[in-house]
Amino acid sequence: MIHYCVARDHQYTIDLFKKYVGGKLDRTVVTNLYGTPGLFSIEAGEQRPVFIFTDLDRLAVPSVLAKKWQAFQASTPSAVCLNHPTRTFIRFELLKSLYRSKINRFDVHAAVDLEVPMRFPVFVRARGGHEGALTPLLHSRNDVAMAIEGLLDSRSMQEMMIVEYCDTADGQGVFRKYSAFLIGDSFVPHHLQFSREWMVKRSTMDDERYLTEELDYVCNPDPYESQLRAVFAMANIGYGRVDYSLDSSGPQIWEINTNPMIVGEETPTGMRMKVREHVAGNMVSAFRQLAAAPPAAG
Repeated sequence: MIHYCVARDHQYTIDLFKKYVGGKLDRTVVTNLYGTPGLFSIEAGEQRPVFIFTDLDRLAVPSVLAKKWQAFQASTPSAVCLNHPTRTFIRFELLKSLYRSKINRFDVHAAVDLEVPMRFPVFVRARGGHEGALTPLLHSRNDVAMAIEGLLDSRSMQEMMIVEYCDTADGQGVFRKYSAFLIGDSFVPHHLQFSREWMVKRSTMDDERYLTEELDYVCNPDPYESQLRAVFAMANIGYGRVDYSLDSSGPQIWEINTNPMIVGEETPTGMRMKVREHVAGNMVSAFRQLAAAPPAAG
């Protein structure tokens, strides 16, 4: 059995998917909420329960969960966890490591580090949360300082980071955001979004050539799978969705989300429905494979 551990009010990600696939995962994946007495409850006879810790960017004190996991594993040594609460990199730590490793060509900075060398333009975004950029592109330290000052009424300095802009548009000015899941040992291409806006939150281009390109992406192995698996390993993430774009140097990683949407509430049509159905089938297979053959206990 897979125990999908999630922050209260954010279980819709897995619950919507389980509803969409019509009960195919009801005996494979259960949803456990942080902060409830039953977080580490397992059924009698579970041989190797798998706990996926998601929403790590929403945990106030990850070390508390880590201690609870340690105590549970002491009594259930066969139990396995993906995304250890205190060993997993979240957004800022991952992006900083990717830049230092020369995988990403853009750096990130703490909001308090206004005087460190940085390549402009930049933008401000949250270290956690998934609302995208909090500012437009900023072209000077003074612009950054003023933008951060304006945001302090709603969030703390510690919640923000400065991100150097990385232009990944093609020759026609189109930005692509690729997304793929790692579920244990399974790698599943999930979607490809197109936009003329540099911050791609959804596809805004529905030309047939782009829809065909997305369908081709999800129906074939990701050509950068080996590099992306290495990024998941660097982050100590065994379940999540990597969002990335491409430039002449290869993948540029935006983040790995540990509790991403799998399907939305909207009903796509045409080729987008073909994309969803193909991905959903691969995701069901990946969850079942994880439940049947989890990695070594950890």
